[in-house]
Amino acid sequence: MIASVAADTPQSSRISRKCRPGLDASVIDRPGRREVHITLRPLEGEKLSATLRRLQRLLDAHEAVVVKQDIFGPVVLAKWSIS
Repeated sequence: MIASVAADTPQSSRISRKCRPGLDASVIDRPGRREVHITLRPLEGEKLSATLRRLQRLLDAHEAVVVKQDIFGPVVLAKWSIS
């Protein structure tokens, strides 16, 4: 299930939010540019490669690239497999 909320703000900006298992995204559209703020979490039993594919699909859909990345919480690589 995908929940989506949109709001109009001053200066012709538009904010939309999408929430689904393992992913929360806020998209801020302004004249001439778009910001996409993403919180991505691995799904139960998901391999790292599958998590990164989900991220890539979202980036592709918005013609976006990662400009800044923050990682919070413990990273246990032993649990994740790249393949």
